[in-house]
Amino acid sequence: MIYKFIEIFYNFDDISLKQEDYTKHNLELNFYMKKIVKYLKWRKYVLCLLLPLLLTDFILNIISFTEIQHNINNYNTSYYGPTLQTNLYNKSKTLNYLKIYTLIEGSVTLLKMAIIGAAYYYNEEYIKSKKIINYYLLLSIIYIYLLYLNPINHYFRFNTHSENILEGNGFTYIVFCMMKQLIPLSVPFFSSCAWSFRNLKIIMPENIYLGWLYKYSLNMFLITGGTLLLVINQFIDNYYISVSILIYIISIFVSHRIYKNEFISYHNINNLSNIIQYNFNIEFMINCALSLGFILALVYFFSYDVINYKGILSYSIIDIVILKLKFVIYIFFYRIFICDNTIDIMLYLEKYKNIIKDELESYNKKMINIEKKLYNDYTFNFNVYNGYNTI
Repeated sequence: MIYKFIEIFYNFDDISLKQEDYTKHNLELNFYMKKIVKYLKWRKYVLCLLLPLLLTDFILNIISFTEIQHNINNYNTSYYGPTLQTNLYNKSKTLNYLKIYTLIEGSVTLLKMAIIGAAYYYNEEYIKSKKIINYYLLLSIIYIYLLYLNPINHYFRFNTHSENILEGNGFTYIVFCMMKQLIPLSVPFFSSCAWSFRNLKIIMPENIYLGWLYKYSLNMFLITGGTLLLVINQFIDNYYISVSILIYIISIFVSHRIYKNEFISYHNINNLSNIIQYNFNIEFMINCALSLGFILALVYFFSYDVINYKGILSYSIIDIVILKLKFVIYIFFYRIFICDNTIDIMLYLEKYKNIIKDELESYNKKMINIEKKLYNDYTFNFNVYNGYNTI
């Protein structure tokens, strides 16, 4: 079973099916369901993988709490080297907040595990499983808003006469905690959209909507997720990380420019070799960029003191691992969530078009006439402009 998890990284068409899959879904008769069944198998593997990842996140958050609790108890009333550490204004208040935060974070993580477990259990009942998985994102969003609508700097004040909240490392710690929650929730969304639309094009090659969604999802990533990566870059403040982010952005931009129009075209379902090859080429370019970025991150890690042990409030390698782990969790989750809802939308559109096909035929003619008129007006104005310039 474990070796099957490698299929998580396959395109949907390469997922293998057993005889029991053919029997359960009667694929010999319902051959049009074959690619959807392959997607459901891929989906099942990813849901299964998310469970140990969430459990690891749960354990690491407890370890992270014990570390920060140790730092507060150790440095709040003592010297650290030649410099006296600034004491927390209310040590017990800070610790109580951290305990509540860790308790709520752990409870939310366990709830997420229960949601993923239920979605895995009902994977064959696709409609029910899809509805269950939506609660995961809803829970994540509600938790983030409830957590950070509360001004938590109030719990990390230092014993100082200054009113500047940026003084000391308390504010830096809060920013890092926010990054640990917000950045993994936000950055991977549109890149996961692009991945999902590309791979769904393989099982729905006739659908041109997927190509347009892919095209604009990458534009949205460069505006949103890409700019959030710049926030990470400024927080880390190192050229190795700057170069790794730049290489990743360039790989996305170049692959998008080369292949974006290939996905908005109609492809015959019996000849998928081209679309599969385009998908492979894009994955190869992005994965090469990620590998190079990982190497540069390792160089940064071993060349600089990236573990901040100094001060009352500190972040360690555990917190960095949690940040990266949350990235992985949300990437896999978004791929399922976006694929599920995109399939749902596409099926609804086709059903709706079939119901009102006569009305749509009239609408189609109207839209074609609008496109022709806009194009003719553009051509006329362009020719007039050039004509005046030649006089």
